Amino acid sequence: MNSYQTSSGSLNYWLIIDTVRVPDALEVLSQFAPFQNVFRLFATANLQHLIEHSPLVLNLGTDKAVLECLSFEDFDTSSVVFALDEQCDEEGFLVHLQQLFLAHIDSKPSVLRFYSGSFWQPIYQDLDDDDISTLLGPARAVIWFANSERHQLDFLGAITALPQQPYVLMSDIFNTWV
Repeated sequence: MNSYQTSSGSLNYWLIIDTVRVPDALEVLSQFAPFQNVFRLFATANLQHLIEHSPLVLNLGTDKAVLECLSFEDFDTSSVVFALDEQCDEEGFLVHLQQLFLAHIDSKPSVLRFYSGSFWQPIYQDLDDDDISTLLGPARAVIWFANSERHQLDFLGAITALPQQPYVLMSDIFNTWV
């Protein structure tokens, strides 16, 4: 597992959790650690009809110990954490996640359940740099739990503007999906 250290300061850890699979996520997390902000992933016009099934996006702060929540029962299969520079724009990050949910694979519209380790585990070693940049957007890393271990995909390049919309993923690994 890689561990990215940013020279510009601390990282904020953002948990994305599937509340259909873990309906008591907020209750569990409130007993574990304070969280700063909570957003609904589907809080956008084109996903509003799904709002009651929306995953939650929570800023868990800068303490790396919060990554322990990925090993909690049901969290281990239904959540991921994105690590972002502390000064990252929250609204821009939420827009990124919404676009990622509706990304295209090659030229075909898709729905990506990127907030689960089962999305990342089979593909992370086969992603090209462009797709890593697209998937992580403004994040420095994504962290998930699989096979009783924590895994991490880092992006060490320069973070530039978000990709053009719609997001398009082109790594060969995705050819088996469409």
